[in-house]
Amino acid sequence: MPESQPEQSRTVILVEDDIPQEQDHTLDSQIPPLRHIRPRDDRHQRNEQLIRDTASAKSPSKKRQRNEAAVNSDDKDLRSASDRLRDTLGRQIKRREQQFRAKDAQREKSFLEEKELLQRRISRLEADIIQLNEQLRVSTLTNESIQRELDTAHGSRLLECSICFEQPDEWITLSCGHMFCARCRSLQILKSPEQGCALCKAPVTGCIRSCPFAG
Repeated sequence: MPESQPEQSRTVILVEDDIPQEQDHTLDSQIPPLRHIRPRDDRHQRNEQLIRDTASAKSPSKKRQRNEAAVNSDDKDLRSASDRLRDTLGRQIKRREQQFRAKDAQREKSFLEEKELLQRRISRLEADIIQLNEQLRVSTLTNESIQRELDTAHGSRLLECSICFEQPDEWITLSCGHMFCARCRSLQILKSPEQGCALCKAPVTGCIRSCPFAG
């Protein structure tokens, strides 16, 4: 005996004319109204709709494709903009580095020029200092020589005769302190024995004979 199919899988087709009139009330309570009975191909239509829905779910829709295309285009534009920005930043960094190197080279050049100028000034100042020291040394020697000459001349004048301005070997120092050579004093006494000192006219109360240059 063949296996009977489940009750829910059977398709019930009822025609209103086939129902006996006396069973209208009984059937009305057992089966739904005719408007709720689906046609025979309803299951087939549902299957086709399910297949279409599954295919639609598996394959991207046009809107999704447009969205993906827009996203891909945005990604491409973003990468292109990023590449352009990277290139621009790279050029700016390279230009800044070149500017910094140029400024550093200019500062170094200025520093070397200023250093060379200062070295030349220092060399000139050192030469001037050496020259001034030499002039000071010569001036000191000259002053010392002049001072010695002055001292010698002054000492010589102190030992000169106040009358003949010579340096005799024999001196006569009067009581007033003036010194005369013996010859001039002798001539003065011969001329006027009463006369005092020839310079200050003070009376002579005594005299001293000396020979400072005697060997």
